Amino acid sequence: MKSSFFKNKKCNFLAILIIFIVIFVFGVTVVISKTISDNFLEEWNEAVDPSAEQIALQEQFTEAFLIYDWSMLFLVVGLIIGLMITSFLIPTHPVFMVINIVGIFILVAFGMVITNLYADIAGGDEMLTETALEFPRLNFVMQYLPYIGAIAVMLATIIMYSRGTSMPYGGGGGNY
Repeated sequence: MKSSFFKNKKCNFLAILIIFIVIFVFGVTVVISKTISDNFLEEWNEAVDPSAEQIALQEQFTEAFLIYDWSMLFLVVGLIIGLMITSFLIPTHPVFMVINIVGIFILVAFGMVITNLYADIAGGDEMLTETALEFPRLNFVMQYLPYIGAIAVMLATIIMYSRGTSMPYGGGGGNY
């Protein structure tokens, strides 16, 4: 038996909130992990006289860590594509469009809180700020998260309410 979390989805508020939280947690985790890694490698190199091979491996590890910058874009695009697919598959009545329009403002406000929280975390410490600057795409996504969320909700709303009732399971916008 499925829980109520998966039943009767008429809006995508919870989906967008989950997307915001996943993006925030991913961004903060990457910045903090990179800072810890850099500090560890710096202390390790001072405590132990590393060989040339060890230094080369450390440099490869540090360079490979920057792939998380691109993975943030893939994460955002993938989550938004998933949202669009679920928006298409959810049977809805046009009366719920008002809820989506009001929800856009709530989600933008929540996105602003998350953006400011990330800015406080990434800018609160000199080492974290230095590390965060190494991830320009991650910072871009976090800076414009409210806009990304608003655009995603608008697209999901358009998809959700623009299809007719010709779907085999009914629902969709139009022909009521």
